[in-house]
Amino acid sequence: MRMSRVLVGFVHRVVYATLFALLAWHACTWQFGNSLVQRRVATAVCYTLDFPPAIVSRITSPYRGIDVFFNRGEWCETCPWQQELWLHVRFAVPVYVMLFYVPTGLGWIVRRWRSKRNAAHVTAPESP
Repeated sequence: MRMSRVLVGFVHRVVYATLFALLAWHACTWQFGNSLVQRRVATAVCYTLDFPPAIVSRITSPYRGIDVFFNRGEWCETCPWQQELWLHVRFAVPVYVMLFYVPTGLGWIVRRWRSKRNAAHVTAPESP
């Protein structure tokens, strides 16, 4: 039972990471209409969802996805859009999956720390 919960959690994280990567690519590359509201929403979504892969791409250069923050104009300039999409999704999905595991890891650390602290209080002898 425990292994199936872990597998389901991992699959959910991969699916959500893929959706985030596709949404970030779409918001950053798609030409929206003349509506100012659409452009502002797309820009906000692009900047929000592209920030984690952009930070990680600073460390892992030349492997990176779409980077609207630190782009130096050298990322796949002659690639067709299908290849840009593939490169971005292939890079961004592991970044998002690791990002989705951060709250779970922090929760595990806090629970472990609290259980050790409680165990120390229970087993400590009382002073007269």
